[in-house]
Amino acid sequence: TFRAPWRVFWGMTLGYLLLDGIAVYVGGMIPHMYRGVWLDRIVAAIFILFGLISLLIPVKAGEQVQGWFIKFQHWGAFTVSFLAIAVSEIGDRTQLGAAAWSAESGRPWAVLAGAMSALMLLNLITVWIR
Repeated sequence: TFRAPWRVFWGMTLGYLLLDGIAVYVGGMIPHMYRGVWLDRIVAAIFILFGLISLLIPVKAGEQVQGWFIKFQHWGAFTVSFLAIAVSEIGDRTQLGAAAWSAESGRPWAVLAGAMSALMLLNLITVWIR
């Protein structure tokens, strides 16, 4: 973790905040644009689409990430952590769930607070348990 665990933690956390913040915003906007049956169909289509995309991503991606990490290590712990999360977590189930919960509940701030609380706890565990 670059021997800078707090920089890694905050880089990861802000990466998640960016992605989940966008997901919650979009999820909160969907009910205003589409109602009833269309809303259910749109959410179902998004889940299916991201499920298919995740099946098509090659397993070799993990090996490529290691090379990428070494190449950009000089950028610093915060920047590398932020970019790693922001790029690798696009379309993650957490975002899909946050968007769906935001659309369903009509309380986007509560959804974002809950998602970020869970992700921050996960980041703490990830950074300090080696």
